[in-house]
Amino acid sequence: MATVWWYVRHVISPNWVTTFHNQHPFWTDFLINTLSGLTVTILVFAAYLVTRWFFRLTDVTVGYSWCWATNGLQCSPSFDIRNRAGSKLYTLDSIKYSKAGAVFWIDSDSLMGKELKPETRHYIKGEDVAPVKNMKFEQLMVGGKLDPAATKNLCDIEVTVRDQMGREFPAVGPGQLAHLGHWRTFLHRIHPFVRAVSSDLRMM
Repeated sequence: MATVWWYVRHVISPNWVTTFHNQHPFWTDFLINTLSGLTVTILVFAAYLVTRWFFRLTDVTVGYSWCWATNGLQCSPSFDIRNRAGSKLYTLDSIKYSKAGAVFWIDSDSLMGKELKPETRHYIKGEDVAPVKNMKFEQLMVGGKLDPAATKNLCDIEVTVRDQMGREFPAVGPGQLAHLGHWRTFLHRIHPFVRAVSSDLRMM
């Protein structure tokens, strides 16, 4: 019991580091240098992972607006897609439509194989995108006036573009900025600044 108490008192004593350093100066310096180098390595690797996650989340932005067919009962989105990556190519795959979190249709044809080259912007007309299926649309204009119910129905639809690697890019339509969430919106806004800083660091 006395031996255990001696070890406890020795470990919690504020002078044990000084005592150990005086008795083993070489190993103390070696341990401190090793821990310092390991800490720097971990921090650099963590910063690398965070940067990759950030660009993966914000490289591609997708905006859209609705285009109506001549009968006024069918509509399809026209897309404004930007690839802000400096060197990464994305190949699109499909469009996912959902409402209240439930997917009601996936368009696997309209965007299949379209490439987003680095630092490019693409406008895809509504006539080149298949009309939305499995959803009944009300006429947007009734008696020459905008129908609020039809407008709300459109704003409740969530559109997501996917690439061939399974990554998803939430699209933002009229009145849907809140769909991204405040945090994701903030990340998209600071993307140019973070990219400029990372580019400067790579050039150093």
